[in-house]
Amino acid sequence: MFTIVYLVPIGLASSMRMRLLAIGIFLAVLIVGSAIALTGTPSRRIPTSRAEKCVGLTAFGESIAAIVGLIVGFVTGNWWPFGVLLLGSVALHFISLAVAFFRRADYIAIACIFISLTMAIVNPLETLWDSWAIAGALAAASTAMYVIVIGRSLRHSNSSS
Repeated sequence: MFTIVYLVPIGLASSMRMRLLAIGIFLAVLIVGSAIALTGTPSRRIPTSRAEKCVGLTAFGESIAAIVGLIVGFVTGNWWPFGVLLLGSVALHFISLAVAFFRRADYIAIACIFISLTMAIVNPLETLWDSWAIAGALAAASTAMYVIVIGRSLRHSNSSS
């Protein structure tokens, strides 16, 4: 679901050039990130119950951040906090996933999401939608990559059972 949310700003970018750039970044990061993440054997690390709780808590935090950001955006017309809240909560979630599962995909996703978060924080408001198109493309590629990696892990664990 969040992958789609992250792709929405591409449609709000100021020009076709920015939209195509964001789509290109999304596809490049998704393809390269997935290829790197899927090489080798899947992680066999079993997360502790504490790590699983942390992953669940940070996933819940993403939903709360999205709701709060949307409320602030609709009430005040200021959308900058939405991106910062959402991407910040996603960064925490990706860190918790890395600690819990120790997969290559986690570290690729952390790098992408921190670039996205930095873009959301430091870019001027007049180019907000263009910045978000790029930041969203990186975030969407990271979450889409997780779907691919998790699917592979499930297939691998089912075939080894």
